[in-house]
Amino acid sequence: MAIFPEHMHQLNPVLSKASAIDYGREWAYDFDQNKFILQNGTPLIVTGLEALKIYIIKTLKTARYRYLIHSWEYGCEIEDVLGKTLHKDVLESVIKNMITEALIYDERIYAVTDFIIINAGDRVNVSFVVKTNLGEELEVNTNV
Repeated sequence: MAIFPEHMHQLNPVLSKASAIDYGREWAYDFDQNKFILQNGTPLIVTGLEALKIYIIKTLKTARYRYLIHSWEYGCEIEDVLGKTLHKDVLESVIKNMITEALIYDERIYAVTDFIIINAGDRVNVSFVVKTNLGEELEVNTNV
């Protein structure tokens, strides 16, 4: 009996739509005004890809290891390299790796690709595509 699967072509990393994984729920959030979105005085709850997008942006805007309430898998370390004198290509490579590492822990996310990074000194604008385990793609654009 072999330790490894004999038919690797039968393994598929993309889960079927019937999978137990879904995108969950999040409180709707306005990142420009830095506040929750209310509907009739009650916080609005979003689901689907919009919930995943809010989770992604919150993860990138939260410093990893700073807050005890979050696990060490949650958050991003981009703040540690912003403002440092690194070559543009090195900085972009480091930021891509940090974003990917911050998001890939989530079971809903399969890959992070197609980065566009614009450095603005102590801030950076990032655009990228998140590929989900349900076979969908989500475009994200945010300042970190």
